[in-house]
Amino acid sequence: ISPNILIEEGARLFAHVEEGSSYQAGSITLEALKGDQTRLGVATSAARIDVHGELRGGDINLIAHAAARVSEDATDTNALRGLATDLLDGLLDLVPQFDMGFGIADAVASIVVHDTAVLEASGDIHLDARATREVSLEAGAEGDLAGVAAIYGELRGETRAEIRAGAEIGAGGLLAVQAHSDNTLNLDAATRAGDNDVYFAGPLAIGIADGLETVASVALDAPADGDHAGDILVWARTDNDFRISALNEASPGGSVGLAAAVLDASTSSRAGAEGGIRVGGDLTVIAETD
Repeated sequence: ISPNILIEEGARLFAHVEEGSSYQAGSITLEALKGDQTRLGVATSAARIDVHGELRGGDINLIAHAAARVSEDATDTNALRGLATDLLDGLLDLVPQFDMGFGIADAVASIVVHDTAVLEASGDIHLDARATREVSLEAGAEGDLAGVAAIYGELRGETRAEIRAGAEIGAGGLLAVQAHSDNTLNLDAATRAGDNDVYFAGPLAIGIADGLETVASVALDAPADGDHAGDILVWARTDNDFRISALNEASPGGSVGLAAAVLDASTSSRAGAEGGIRVGGDLTVIAETD
């Protein structure tokens, strides 16, 4: 297990057996995992697998999972960053009239089987790329003369599982190429005025989730003989959960009360299969966003 796995051209990982052997082929599993979380600031995570060489075995599993999370209940994975967050929280507690929140979750999960690669499995071949991105923050302020709460959250990154044209692929069972993104923005800014005259009270919440892509694709040349797989599944899925809230509760003596909540979001799921694909069973291609 490593956050970045590279199988270079000319490299070979064998767990197969020769035809007629009484032994059973072993499985090959390459797993790239990376996670990062913090209570405030930037969480960055990248898990990548790149295959240029040769893999032969019973089942072949390529797994890349990345998670980036900014949340008030998170345990910071970086001790120094955690100390800085504690200091900032302490300073904000001294000024109840003002509060802020800031978070960027950047997660990349990528599996690419390049044009020089060879994947031969007597069983199944699975490519599974998953990225989880979350920013969940609250900001609240209460004051007599003024109350201001501002919060900003942003999601970044891509999720990709891809077999490129030129790669030699053969699976006795299923060939599954799957990419899944789980995107969460939960921002809540609130202000409350005291009983005295208030000159201004206002919350601002801004959420950005622009250009997030989830891609699953297969491009294969026709094999010299036989099929690429028994069945082929190409699946790209994006799950989005966005909630941006700004609430202003001002006293009758307040002069100005404003509240603004802004969301700029653009996500996509793309799945494709092209080239000289030969399949013994079913070819299923799914792209969906929820």
